[in-house]
Amino acid sequence: MASFKTILADVGNGLKKFFGVATTVAQDVEPLVDIAFPGFAALYNSAVAEAVKAEALAIAAGNQSGTGA
Repeated sequence: MASFKTILADVGNGLKKFFGVATTVAQDVEPLVDIAFPGFAALYNSAVAEAVKAEALAIAAGNQSGTGA
């Protein structure tokens, strides 16, 4: 039986892959949203920017060393 830590690590790795692909797709769609939904574009673009920022911070946090478990 897998340990709880292993299960959490597997879930985290799955989410990391999903959000990596999702943010890439969201950034690729930004120009289309700008054209198709001009009233919604500013909100969409800022939400995508915040998601990309959050992903970058999570990656940076995962790459830290010497902070313990």
